[in-house]
Amino acid sequence: MDWLATRQSYAWARRNVKFCGALTGPWHRVTVARCCKLFFEIVLAVVSVSSVGVAVWHCDWWPGS
Repeated sequence: MDWLATRQSYAWARRNVKFCGALTGPWHRVTVARCCKLFFEIVLAVVSVSSVGVAVWHCDWWPGS
């Protein structure tokens, strides 16, 4: 996969995680963490190893994780 497609896939996943967090609200921390992991699993399947490393780091620091 080329660099541009990798970057677009990562940005798409980040937008979805933010959207999901906004839907669940800060009081549903477990749900937000699960949503984060779900979308970053999608990233894991479609992007390069370097972007996956960044995604996992973000997920590890997501509220409620």
